[in-house]
Amino acid sequence: MAKKVTKTTEAKKAAPRAKQSRAKTKATIGAAAREASDLPSPTEEQIRARAYEVFRRGANPSDPVADWFQAEQELRGIASL
Repeated sequence: MAKKVTKTTEAKKAAPRAKQSRAKTKATIGAAAREASDLPSPTEEQIRARAYEVFRRGANPSDPVADWFQAEQELRGIASL
């Protein structure tokens, strides 16, 4: 008859994650939006040129609106909020 093997190791516990309050998150987003509004707006020609570069990279296949919004966000310096 074979011996029965039992595992005696304990499961590893994950380290606790730092929680960020919703108020702090909203404040951070609001600050980024205010900073972005202080910057000069890119021209339509600049956005069009950047959107074409995004299209050529193939980041958003067959979605020109997504390319446009991505280019607009990049030129305004707004990270994906």
